Amino acid sequence: MKQIDSRICGDIWSSSELRDSHRQLCLKFGGRFSGSDDAAKAARFIKSKFTEYGLDNVRLEPFDMITWQRGSAVLEMISPVERMFPCLALPYAPSCNREFELLDLKMCRAEDVETHADDIPDRAVLVDDRNPSKGPHLHRLQKYLSVLKQGAGAFLFIQNPPGMLAPTGSLAFNHRKPVDQTIPSVGLANETAHEIRYWLDQGPVQLRLRMDNTLVPGADCNVIGELSGDHPAEYLILIGGHYDGHDIAQGAVDNASGVAVVMEIARVLAPFREHLKGRLRFILFGSEEMGLVGSHTHVQKHIDSLSSIRFMFNLDCVGSPGNLLLMMHHASELIQPFSKLAAELPSDMAITENLVPFSDHFPFFLHGVPAAFCCTPGDGGRGWGHTIADTFEKVSQETLQRVAAHLARMVLRVDAMDPWRGRHRTPAEVKKELEPFPVEPLLRYEDHWPFE
Repeated sequence: MKQIDSRICGDIWSSSELRDSHRQLCLKFGGRFSGSDDAAKAARFIKSKFTEYGLDNVRLEPFDMITWQRGSAVLEMISPVERMFPCLALPYAPSCNREFELLDLKMCRAEDVETHADDIPDRAVLVDDRNPSKGPHLHRLQKYLSVLKQGAGAFLFIQNPPGMLAPTGSLAFNHRKPVDQTIPSVGLANETAHEIRYWLDQGPVQLRLRMDNTLVPGADCNVIGELSGDHPAEYLILIGGHYDGHDIAQGAVDNASGVAVVMEIARVLAPFREHLKGRLRFILFGSEEMGLVGSHTHVQKHIDSLSSIRFMFNLDCVGSPGNLLLMMHHASELIQPFSKLAAELPSDMAITENLVPFSDHFPFFLHGVPAAFCCTPGDGGRGWGHTIADTFEKVSQETLQRVAAHLARMVLRVDAMDPWRGRHRTPAEVKKELEPFPVEPLLRYEDHWPFE
């Protein structure tokens, strides 16, 4: 194994392939937004690279969905003074031309929503991305759904880091429901929110929101390639991430970084397929940013074969400087053996246990598959992600190389582990592990709740 380690690391550090792939994903295919021509071109690029690397059964896995196309968005304060504010329509938001009275729900905690339940209907609700230091961490989607259910007229979502960086990010959406299920919603920069709150402190604020967006039936796809060992029918190991980003930026960190590393792992492991015991499936998901559509679709399409998956590595945002973090899901029994493997490599990766419900490992988690969310958190938080500033030069190429070297060798060891220490959870066990996390309303709304 040590000789293979040396060859893998030498190949990664002496080749420009990883950097070239990452650059092309960012500069040639833009944000790779779901349903766009750039996303389709990126999928074909990844597929061609998988074929070039010698992977087996390389294919596109298409799926239908509702796609969203951005138009104009204008937010205007009409009283107590007249102001025009920059904003970004949030994906799935409808067109509108309406006036609203403003309500500030700040962090939109459950108690905030309960306290203002009578005030929310028909108002534009201002909501922070921040969360309290104690208590459940609520994602944008959970905050949006909580005010939607209370009858809010519009959702104004604040990106807290400074820099006039209005955020994007999709709304909760059920592709089996009519397309008019969403309310007008926009992302606002930190500085914009500060000014709006100043005026709100003086008295009532009236806003006018004009947007022109389009929701139409469309399609997207996942990209898949495999490497087979001596006993490919016995088990699968999945190595994946999402290749889509947003239409406002290059999506360099989120998630061209993960895509480039998955492609590099496939490239450097292809010469060692004869050493594999199982089968490696490399899968780049479409439409993650639109509600994990690609990964949920893949899970449902392959529902009868999920029991053959030994483990899933999901690479999402691995380009920030810093150590690699593997957050284990449904795999507490693997923390110690994985930590031992990480020390033996050696590597600077940290193995922890933490539930992250908003990336492509989660649909697999819901069906009991042991998985890890792999990221380099950097300074914490989303960083440049979901803003126009998520660009190529922000990514540490040295970090990409380290992550590729660490995970390529870890994948080989997970494949070779005998006996395998991991296990699939039962539906009852999965449901119990979800109890501390307030995700059931969102999963039910999106028709992804798999339990009775």
